[in-house]
Amino acid sequence: AIAARSCISKVSGAGASSDGLLIDLPSATKASTISLADNTFSFAGNDSTAIDVTGLAPVGVAAARNLIGFSGTSGTGLAFTLGDGSAVNLQSNSIGDTGGGGTGILFRSLTGDTDVTINDTLVNLLSTGVLVDRGIVFNSITGTVDLAGTQNNVVRFATQAFSAPATGIVGEILVNGAEVP
Repeated sequence: AIAARSCISKVSGAGASSDGLLIDLPSATKASTISLADNTFSFAGNDSTAIDVTGLAPVGVAAARNLIGFSGTSGTGLAFTLGDGSAVNLQSNSIGDTGGGGTGILFRSLTGDTDVTINDTLVNLLSTGVLVDRGIVFNSITGTVDLAGTQNNVVRFATQAFSAPATGIVGEILVNGAEVP
């Protein structure tokens, strides 16, 4: 098993396609636990990502009280590509975008059975231009995602506040006071 806890306090990037923290766990057999708390990420370049986690084996990710900001276009706050048996717990994160075309939380692909909890997260987007701004997005689900959350998540000024496939999710979270999916 691999365990990691962030000790970073501030990360910034000015160039295009900057990654604040890129975690790639290619082992299909070694489970990992990652805790990311109380960090500040700021990006001026386009197409940047603050936290990007990819894992084949079960990955436990806890991200709390992180402050993420983008002034370049098409930034992504938190991105995940995870395998069977993974668990994600997001608590009290704040993601802001003033460049346009931003995505707050992106689950690119979840394979197998995965637990996702999202509570008290703020996603504040621009949504005044031609670019699509997205709050919380589930792109691809193979298996079942157990979605849970008891505290409201606020997504402001998004073209899409919440997006998920029609099947594969059980449970719900609160987004702007409403249960989704």
